[in-house]
Amino acid sequence: MLKKSTYFILLILILISGTSAFFYGASAPPAGAHGGPPFFVTCNTAGCHNSFTSNTAGGGVELIGLPTTQYVPGGPASNFSFKITHGTADRSKWGFSITAKTLGGVSVGTWSSTNPNVAPTVDGSELRHIISPLTALQNTYTFNNLKWTPPATNVGQIAFYYAAVAANNDAPFTAPTGDYVYSGLKTSVLPVKLYSFNAIIKKNQVLLSWQTVQELNSHYFTIQKSYDNRQFSDIGKVYSAGNSSVSKNYNFTDENPSYFEKPIYYRLVMVDKDGSKEYSPIENVILKSTATFIKSIYPNPLKSGGTLYIDFVSKENETVSIRLIDHNGKMIESIQNPVLKGSNILNILLPLAAAGKYNLIVTGSNEIFKESFIIQ
Repeated sequence: MLKKSTYFILLILILISGTSAFFYGASAPPAGAHGGPPFFVTCNTAGCHNSFTSNTAGGGVELIGLPTTQYVPGGPASNFSFKITHGTADRSKWGFSITAKTLGGVSVGTWSSTNPNVAPTVDGSELRHIISPLTALQNTYTFNNLKWTPPATNVGQIAFYYAAVAANNDAPFTAPTGDYVYSGLKTSVLPVKLYSFNAIIKKNQVLLSWQTVQELNSHYFTIQKSYDNRQFSDIGKVYSAGNSSVSKNYNFTDENPSYFEKPIYYRLVMVDKDGSKEYSPIENVILKSTATFIKSIYPNPLKSGGTLYIDFVSKENETVSIRLIDHNGKMIESIQNPVLKGSNILNILLPLAAAGKYNLIVTGSNEIFKESFIIQ
């Protein structure tokens, strides 16, 4: 991967194999020499840095800041460093190559860097050194200012393939001896792999159910609701299993859907223990108005002279009669109010009245509805 007299290489891989010899120039390693599919080639082969088998001499690679445990689809880029460590302080040339692949061998994510010694390949599938830094004799070197952006969608498990050479810069290219190759792999998965998410209507409530087939350090689910599919608000929280490789089933009931004859939208926020989040697909339902009833009145209690709100569901377009009755049975307010089929929010500005218990009576569809409230 590095020309023996000029540079040292580190590659990233899942499997380590060396069946082909490459004769590299003085700058970047060739594309595909990262130890991952399709060739699984490293640089400890004949004609290259072939003095030792991979991962000898007490060295290794550390990926600092790369999401090598779990990634978030569509999440922000990870700024990371690639640290090469050797057993003794006798190395002076450094280099690396890294790629990210699905289990099917497809490159995923985007690589970039502001490090002048580093650049992605032309197709952007891997990141590698383009200039092998020359240092004094030492046992470690770190390539900084590296970046990987995760894919926008869930692609399942990702493997980061890597391999490295700690070169001593002491022999011509024709005799590449004394260099060490370090290689390995890191896998990254979603904190939660959601198999299904459904919303169904049960009477005047909405039952939300979902199933996961994999959980890794997951923490909880936040259930969110929206009436416009843009602004979502939290309506509940369900704690997750945490770590699981088998199917897990969860559910939550929205006992106060609020809207009838209009779509209500639901989604899950899957929150990991490190605070990272992922959103589920959005489900929606429409509750039909098959009856007329008062869902709620609020605020209760309220202040004299305040506004009373009535959440009213009607099975048809009509005009309802609204009366306010005091604790002595005396009517203190009476109005007529048109309502539409479905959900309605009616409001009444209360007259100044003494503190105490009052009754609200709504008459519509040949039915009478009664609710009590308190004025303070």
